[in-house]
Amino acid sequence: VGGPRKSEWCSDSPTKYKTIDDEFWDGPDALPFIFDDFVFLDKDGVELTISADIDMATDPSLPMPDNFAYLKLTVRKQKNNDNYQKLTYSRIHNDPRYCPVRAAFRIVCRGRRLNLPGTHPAAVHFSTAHDQPRLITGNDTNTFLRRIARIVYKLPANSKDLQLWSTHSLRVTACNLLHRARFSDSAIKNRLRWKSDSFMMYLRNTFYTADEHAKALDLGIKLNQDELRALEDHERIQLGHCAGAA
Repeated sequence: VGGPRKSEWCSDSPTKYKTIDDEFWDGPDALPFIFDDFVFLDKDGVELTISADIDMATDPSLPMPDNFAYLKLTVRKQKNNDNYQKLTYSRIHNDPRYCPVRAAFRIVCRGRRLNLPGTHPAAVHFSTAHDQPRLITGNDTNTFLRRIARIVYKLPANSKDLQLWSTHSLRVTACNLLHRARFSDSAIKNRLRWKSDSFMMYLRNTFYTADEHAKALDLGIKLNQDELRALEDHERIQLGHCAGAA
């Protein structure tokens, strides 16, 4: 939803996370998001805590408390050095599957169940094979996304198109969704934390953009033949000439 950069959330190794390379850095040294970066607010902006009897990480079907209205996420370290930026996300009520607040709530519950400290990277899972928590890696994410792409788009296992899905797809998709929703350029830059117009490189030609292009060309104009002016001589092209030119 938030279009995070790969370095902001996942790791290269399942057992070791990257640290912030800055000798003057004062704060938690983990480069990815940590559990303490997630703060929940009620509708009036009052900070909330998760009670000990709630554990959505074990049972995702459990409802999130009604008073959890917003997520305030701190981006401690950014590529553009706009550090400690705070982003606010609102709860989605009509379809919880896409709710960023609920997703963050489950992440924090998982960390608590695994008895991890607030300064530990939040992208983590419990590995039954290793009988311990493991960091979610970029390779884990690539494998998962490509497996889903194979199922949804019926692609063969050796399809080169599968390489198009990666950890970067999260940021690319977020950019295209906001563009599709007709967010202004400044709004896209603000929500996805770009300082330049480089986000335009992420825009893709999709079925949606093709449909919108067709609507623009059509303009909804449906004229009867007798409403059209007669063709001029230089506009008359014989069908045979067209076929020959092709």
